[in-house]
Amino acid sequence: MALPPGDFARRGEPVDADAISTTTPTATDLPHETLGFFHGDDLRARVFYDKYALRNVDGHVVETTPPQMWTRIARELASVEVTPAKRA
Repeated sequence: MALPPGDFARRGEPVDADAISTTTPTATDLPHETLGFFHGDDLRARVFYDKYALRNVDGHVVETTPPQMWTRIARELASVEVTPAKRA
């Protein structure tokens, strides 16, 4: 009987690391602008890019740096203000 993935550690059975597929993309999959913003730190860049960067309806990332994200968030928060002066 085959165990479902992730069950190995709970059962104390040995794990063949070569048999486990890895799907983690490398830093080369990130836009240079994103990686540059994080000074080459692949982990931080990957978390931002995968989790927080805005995507269009086709799933393509349209924000490549956190300042772009913060501008979008600030604009949306200000959009509920009544007067244009308060929205600025």
